[in-house]
Amino acid sequence: MRTRLDSDDRLLQATSLTISVRCYESRIGRINVQHSNVLVNHTEILWTKSDDVDYESIGNLDYPFRLTLPVSVEGFSTAVFVDYRCVWRVEAGVYFILCNCMR
Repeated sequence: MRTRLDSDDRLLQATSLTISVRCYESRIGRINVQHSNVLVNHTEILWTKSDDVDYESIGNLDYPFRLTLPVSVEGFSTAVFVDYRCVWRVEAGVYFILCNCMR
């Protein structure tokens, strides 16, 4: 995972960075998704703030990772039918503090 600053070079006030592999199943209606369920959620924390602070600043950094799913994982392979889908996704998460700070 790589974090990059925007053009304003303002640091992000974050509490943690995570990477996840998830398997979703969805029932599809005529117009949209009627029901979605997470079958597998394997998440690892790449970085977390120190315990003695509310948040820490992060900027341009690289967070290497390797995810290994257990052999007995419960998810299915990818499947697509008329009204049912099963897909795997790799998702990155940045958890941060929202504030009313003006610079």
